[in-house]
Amino acid sequence: PGDTSLQGCARYDRDVKPFGASIVLISFGLNDAALRRTAFDARREALFLAERWLGPWARRAARMLLRGMASHGIRVGPAGERSESRTRQRPRLFRAALGSLVRRCRRDGAQAILLSLPPLSPRSVPSEQLAAYRQYDRIIGRVANRLRVPLVRLDGTPQDPFDAGTMSAPD
Repeated sequence: PGDTSLQGCARYDRDVKPFGASIVLISFGLNDAALRRTAFDARREALFLAERWLGPWARRAARMLLRGMASHGIRVGPAGERSESRTRQRPRLFRAALGSLVRRCRRDGAQAILLSLPPLSPRSVPSEQLAAYRQYDRIIGRVANRLRVPLVRLDGTPQDPFDAGTMSAPD
């Protein structure tokens, strides 16, 4: 709970790959599109980009660099406070993270299946947040189409995920 797609990428080798699954359901977006960006989200983006462009060894180097910068008072992203006007993950990195997860599944012999965002009620979600969720849901559809992976639309789900009863229900 609370993980973004970038955290899913960071956990893939530990939490998915060892099981040798033939099918992997990929369901991210609500946390990525949440309007509550933190400095930790900016750091995760920096680590993801370092590894993506420079290779696996770069993740360790980027962590050391970020620690060194922090020890000298240099901050990456907002200084610990939440930014209630920005999504936790930028749309382009959300798209890249979903693509990375799909490609890893394929590399490991698994069929990736993307899940859309669940239906959201305008009565329980502020309009600005609802717009961000819709944008990220469209990104999921585009990634599924571009990478030719199945997309399970959750539009028919009867429950609003932010309803109090739904929030306390087990997965």
